[in-house]
Amino acid sequence: MRSKSLLLGIAFSGAFACGSPAGPEPKSPQPPPTSESNAPPSPPTTPPTPSTEPASRAAPTSGGTSEDERVAGVKSAMDVAEIEQARLAEQRTANSRVRDFAGGLVAEHQKATERQAELMNRLDMAPVESDESVRIRAEARKDLEALKAKDGAEFDETFLDMQVAAQHKMLDRIHDELIPKTQNEALKAELVSSVPAATAEVSEVYDIRRDLAAHPVQARVRGQ
Repeated sequence: MRSKSLLLGIAFSGAFACGSPAGPEPKSPQPPPTSESNAPPSPPTTPPTPSTEPASRAAPTSGGTSEDERVAGVKSAMDVAEIEQARLAEQRTANSRVRDFAGGLVAEHQKATERQAELMNRLDMAPVESDESVRIRAEARKDLEALKAKDGAEFDETFLDMQVAAQHKMLDRIHDELIPKTQNEALKAELVSSVPAATAEVSEVYDIRRDLAAHPVQARVRGQ
C-alpha cells in the first residue's frame, strides 16, 4: 500500500511538470529606425559663390570742368585786385569824386565776388589758380605798392590812370579769353553780366579825369 502511494505521487508530479505553460519568449533587439526624416541635414558640398556685381556708385555731380574753374580763378583775381586798390583810394584820396568812385568799385566787385562764389557752390566747383591768375595777382601787388608811394593830387592821378588800364584789361580778358573758354552757361552769363559795370567804370574814370584837368584847385578843395 505504501509503495503504491509513492508511485502515484511520482506520476502526478511528472504530469504537472509536463502540463505547465511556458513563459513568453524574449524578443530579439530591433535595429534603430533609419528614416531619412530623422537624419541630420547634409552639409552643402559647394559654398555659395559671392556676387561679383560692383557696388553702385553715385554719379558725379560736378556742373563744370577744370577749365571753368580756371576761368573763375582769373575773374576772382581781377575782382580782388580792384577791391584792394579801391580801398586804398578811399583811405588816401582828398577828392570827393575819387572817393565816391573808389567806394563804388569796392561795392561792385564785392557783389561780383559774392555772386560768383554762390554760383560756384551751386555748380559744385571752386576757383582754381592758373598761370594767368597768378600773374594778375603779382601785377596787382606791384601796382598797389607803387600807389602807396603817392600822395595828394599825384595819388589821384596815378589811381585813375591805373583804373583806366585795369578796366580795359578786364574787358579784353572777358571778351577775348574768359567767355570763349567757359563751358558752363551760368558762369558764362555771369561774365557777360560784368561787362556793363566795367564799361561804366571806364567812362566814369575819364569823366573824373576831365574834371580834375579842368578844375584842379576846386576839385581838391571840395574833397578837403
